[in-house]
Amino acid sequence: MGAYRQLDFNDPNIVGDKVIYYVDSNSDSKYNQGEEIIHSAIVKSVDSAGYTTTVEGKMGQLGISVNHPNAPGYYERNQSGTRTSRAYFR
Repeated sequence: MGAYRQLDFNDPNIVGDKVIYYVDSNSDSKYNQGEEIIHSAIVKSVDSAGYTTTVEGKMGQLGISVNHPNAPGYYERNQSGTRTSRAYFR
């Protein structure tokens, strides 16, 4: 993630933050270099409390997708069925 720093779980988001869906293989609730990344997107809007409301990312051959970070559930698991976690970076 280069020059980006990982945000704490309770930090509010801002437009432009990066989000990754990853497999937390060591169960420490944060992304560590080498853990499997499933998808990434950019925060496009947040509510007044700083919760992400929409993200934008590329969905393979489908092109650019704009949706809520929880919807429609494409990246909740990797191909082997392991649940993914989300991490935000700024």
